[in-house]
Parts: sequence; structure tokens; C-alpha cells
Amino acid sequence: MSLAAAFGALLLKLVTTRGFAAYVRPRMAPFLLAGGVTLLAGAVGSGWSSRRPSRSDAEAQAHARGARLSFLLLGPIVLLAVMPPLPLGAAAAAMRRTGYRGPSVASFPSLPSPRRGAVDLTVSDFVGRALFDPDSSLRGVRLRLIGLVVAEPHGPPGGFELLRYAMFCCAADAIPLGVRIRGWTSGRVPAQDTWVEVIGTWRPAGPLASGRFDPSMMPTLDADAVVAVPEPADPYDPPF
Repeated sequence: MSLAAAFGALLLKLVTTRGFAAYVRPRMAPFLLAGGVTLLAGAVGSGWSSRRPSRSDAEAQAHARGARLSFLLLGPIVLLAVMPPLPLGAAAAAMRRTGYRGPSVASFPSLPSPRRGAVDLTVSDFVGRALFDPDSSLRGVRLRLIGLVVAEPHGPPGGFELLRYAMFCCAADAIPLGVRIRGWTSGRVPAQDTWVEVIGTWRPAGPLASGRFDPSMMPTLDADAVVAVPEPADPYDPPF
């Protein structure tokens, strides 16, 4: 009973504090909420049914074994409850350098209207368009991207990588998407894993054939503004 109750309480905590966004897509919130309520209700019902005046020796032994197993499994739940949820960062990106399916070249809608002098794009949309759009829809357009700073120890002065993960369902299947930031010489590059807003223009390059995508295939954005921002409510991009 205690294990189910603890796991149900953890799910409810993650939903009410939005900590779940570090692990799964926002659309999973209703399912996590329903799961937490169901587990807590089941734990309460199990507790009432176990309040019988007497048990057989076999039932008592089984209950004791179950209690010991529950105690061991409570450890990971307690760790998740007390540690602040953190989305994937620069360190995890270095371990995810395999190939993935690239976007279709026919899947790029019109760009949104500019806001405050720049078009807001997700890093996922920018990477997909920059690498695979045969119409070069980004050419000459001032863009605004938000992502994590990844330091380039051997890169040019003022250069760094802008990182954002594209998540299909959960953090286990998240794909790191990177953009090379160049031309930022008006200030100091923020520390690694800092969330920043970058405004600039795409450095055109020939489109790649649709098919496989590799995280090392990074387009370049020539930046004219880099500003630190709070972590977004949803730290992950939708996949391209």
C-alpha cells in the first residue's frame, strides 16, 4: 500500500508543480493526474481491506515480504520527490549523437508574422528549415530562438552552440538539436546550460536531402542579440 500511495503522491506533486515537464510532454499531464489519483485511491482501498482481525501464517509472511520490497522501491521515489526536476542539458547531448529520421521537404508551412522585429521559431523548426527546406524560407529573415548555451572551447570568439531537445513522448527519446551561433561580439557569452534568447539571421547553406538527420548537422545563425531568459515552462521542442 505504501509504495502505491507514495508513487501516486509523487505523480500528483509533479503535475501540480509542473515538474513533469522535465520528463514528458505537456499533453501527458492528464494521464499523470489520473494515474496519481488512481494509485492513491487503490492504496486507500487496499489499506481498508487489509484491516482484518486475523491472518493466516502464509498471508502474514507474504505481507512481510511485500513490505520489505516496497521499502526498497521507495528509495527512487523519494529521490524524485526531493530533487528538483531538471530537463536534459549539454552533458546529455554529448551522449546522443546517433542518426534520426529527417523531416519531409514538403512539410514547411509559411513563417509566422514577426514580433518585435523578429520571427519567433522553435529551434526544431529552425533546424528543419535551415537543413532541409528547398525553398530557403529563412533567407534574409530576422529570427528569434530560445535554447541552452553549450560552450565551444575551440570555437571562434563569441561563438557557442544553442541547444534544444525535441521530444516525441518523454526524455528517453529526446533528440538534441543544435545551432551554431556566430558573430556575437557585443558581450560575454553566457555560462553553459544558461537559457538564452538569440536574435539573428540564418547563414544560408544548400539544402540536404530528406532522410536521416544527425545532431552534428548544425545550421548557423549570425547573432546580433543574446539575452539570458528564464527556463521556459516547456523546456522541450516538438519534433520536426
